[in-house]
Amino acid sequence: MGQVPQTIMLKAVKEVNEDSKTIRKTANDYGLSRSALCRYVKKYKTNPDCSLTPNYKHSNVFTHEQEQMLVDYLQMASKMFFGLTPIKTRQLAYEMAERNGLKMPDQWKDKKLAERTWLTNFLERNPMLSIRSPEATSLARASAFNRHTVKVFFDVLEVLIKKLGVTGARIFNLDESGFTTVQKVPKVISVKGQKQVGQITSRERGELVTLCAIVSAIGVALPPVFVFPRKRYKDIFLTGAPEGSLGLVSDSGWMNGGLFRRVMEHVKYTNCSRDDPIILSMDNHESHLSVDMLQYAKDNGVHVITLPPHTSHKTQPLDRSVFGP
Repeated sequence: MGQVPQTIMLKAVKEVNEDSKTIRKTANDYGLSRSALCRYVKKYKTNPDCSLTPNYKHSNVFTHEQEQMLVDYLQMASKMFFGLTPIKTRQLAYEMAERNGLKMPDQWKDKKLAERTWLTNFLERNPMLSIRSPEATSLARASAFNRHTVKVFFDVLEVLIKKLGVTGARIFNLDESGFTTVQKVPKVISVKGQKQVGQITSRERGELVTLCAIVSAIGVALPPVFVFPRKRYKDIFLTGAPEGSLGLVSDSGWMNGGLFRRVMEHVKYTNCSRDDPIILSMDNHESHLSVDMLQYAKDNGVHVITLPPHTSHKTQPLDRSVFGP
């Protein structure tokens, strides 16, 4: 009833009082609650200047300022990677009300936590908050991503850009991601009560294929590199792949030091040389930092800069802008 404008409610009340229409018929005509209309009809007879909208403020547990403090605390806890669950939030609301001596429903006191309806209404009043599924983040990642660490990386990058005099067309980012050969099947409409519902796919269980992407700061992508979980490579593996793609094989399907040397040779599509160098940023995985690879990069004008350890979830451009979406 809180969404019914006072003008509509006033018009309905006047039809009942002045035109002698029944409450049932008037409520049906305007789509109103009969009990609410009956209550406002009696209220209007007593005082024609009364408000015909619900007053929920008398039943609020927290004031606007107290509720804003709770919102700020929940946001801060989430940014610190210690977000509160719905149950913990309801417990916190009860403890906050008890500590401040606020009037609260008896159900809160019996269960030692706020009701579900309070949490639902609290989230509706504060649309900047929502119930989300967090990603598991290790302590190393949470503590490594800080202003000082990231600043050191960008300071080094700035010095390198000025030294080489390169533009965004000569700054590349490299990253790998694993993909399965059988995608997740979508939900379908089927017979209710049927125990098993099938959907045709290429195979029932997919295999992991590693994709290594190299993209410049202005969005120019090199032909991708694929690592297949095989012993021997066959040209048929790249059927339908973009022209110039490189296919590699390993027992696990993951990248290793020997294969990454081939990836560095694949960077030839940038036409890099000592006279026309490029900057290549990537994470510092052990497969990326072999002596052979670093020597090849040095001889061919590839200046490698690695992202700070345990920060790729925030600082890796391809993770944030390509693989994530």
